[in-house]
Amino acid sequence: MNPRLLIALYLLIVLLPLGLSWAGGRPPRSLWDELASGAGMLAFAIVLAEFLLSGRFRTVSNRIGMDVTMRFHQLLARSALALALVHPFLYSAPTKPAYPWDTTRQLTLSDDFSAYSTGLFAWLLLPVLVLLAIGRSRLDYRYETWRLMHGIGAALIAGLLLHHTLHAGRYSQDPLLAGVWKGLFAIALASLLFVYLVKPALKRLSPWVVERVRKVGLKTWEVTIAPKGHKGLAYLAGQF
Repeated sequence: MNPRLLIALYLLIVLLPLGLSWAGGRPPRSLWDELASGAGMLAFAIVLAEFLLSGRFRTVSNRIGMDVTMRFHQLLARSALALALVHPFLYSAPTKPAYPWDTTRQLTLSDDFSAYSTGLFAWLLLPVLVLLAIGRSRLDYRYETWRLMHGIGAALIAGLLLHHTLHAGRYSQDPLLAGVWKGLFAIALASLLFVYLVKPALKRLSPWVVERVRKVGLKTWEVTIAPKGHKGLAYLAGQF
């Protein structure tokens, strides 16, 4: 994929919820309340966009390289974490039942604990997910095991955030924005299922074998692979 097109696509995914919330026409709140909602929506949109980057899809990484793709993934993850951590502390409106005349929740925050509880769980789990990814090389797990755990953890957090956003989010009460959140969540889960279910199933239909692994650098190896019964093809792989 052309790098400019990739950047444009991710900006579209990340900024679309903000644009729809602005276009919804709800009465504005205080600056801090709007910043809080904006930070939360940006964080959730980035989390959903991360699934496409972490899937190692060749369509995404062919033109810009896997190293750049994964660095971009790491940068976005840390940005999402920073936005998510400050999100609940920026609100200034009180949490109480809505006033009868305040039908759009301009003056108060929802007092639905179930909606906040899923957000709280996601808020606690997201730093754990990011920190475990940063310190992955120190964990006593095979890379494949860690990656599966990382994917399941990310899916759990995304599910919690979806519930929190749809039930506690003021702007997400708009049917169009709610539909966008559900659609992005469905795409994220589909990419995860493709990586862990569809792709392995396809590989079983046309299996490859590792013929040789040769270390050529500090964290780089030359791996020779081939379909069964064919001559091997060498490529470089490493831990970055």
